[in-house]
Amino acid sequence: MPKENVAALSGLTIYITNLPPTISVEKITQLYRVRWQIELRFKTWKSHLKIHQIKDMKMERWLCHVYCQCIVMLLSMITTGFIRKVVWKTLNKFISEDLTIRMISRMINRLVLESKKSARSWSLFFKSLIPTTEKFNLKSTKPEPHTLFV
Repeated sequence: MPKENVAALSGLTIYITNLPPTISVEKITQLYRVRWQIELRFKTWKSHLKIHQIKDMKMERWLCHVYCQCIVMLLSMITTGFIRKVVWKTLNKFISEDLTIRMISRMINRLVLESKKSARSWSLFFKSLIPTTEKFNLKSTKPEPHTLFV
């Protein structure tokens, strides 16, 4: 497709749906945005948390693996939400949830160790994550205010 055509279509959004015509365009847009957030969440789980990589193992071990991955996902998402709010309040900028979840999931062992020490230690750990997040995970595109988890 020629560049002129791409530029001309850049502000155009087309939704194909089987919903009745009585549903407003605004409502359909909201549904697509929520659906897209769900797609992104599954992509994050699959890509960064390796939820889809399962070896041949006993059922009990598999269940432990799935539960552990769910805990890592939950901790990563909660931590990302907290950091996202702090960065927004201090810098008035959005961070990439995807990149931040990836960063936190890699540091999950340290997060658990800090939680065992004290509340102050955990608080200091969170504060140490914020500069790294600000430096590497800021969004370069327009902010997307619609999210399921923050």
